[in-house]
Amino acid sequence: MSENFDDDVERAIPISGFDEGGEPELLVMKNGQVVASFEFMPPSDYDDRDAFDGFDEEMAAAIGTEVQWEDREWFVIPAPRPDTVERLVAFLSGYRKQLADK
Repeated sequence: MSENFDDDVERAIPISGFDEGGEPELLVMKNGQVVASFEFMPPSDYDDRDAFDGFDEEMAAAIGTEVQWEDREWFVIPAPRPDTVERLVAFLSGYRKQLADK
């Protein structure tokens, strides 16, 4: 990783529908990894913090590849598949609706 993290980012993809107080974004890195970066985890307006304990495992199941929960608001997909970004966008933008339906 370079001294300036922004130099390592190939593109950033904003996500909407997860948290009105601070939406996440996907960072597609030049080294091929994908990072899901959140403003707040759990979302800023969500009281049930325990509901997100297995969020990394849910994300991994939804995208079909390993997810490493690096810190509270940083999830790294070290070996994304060709459809990982598309699947992440669908998972994250629809996650709140899935919680409401539970």
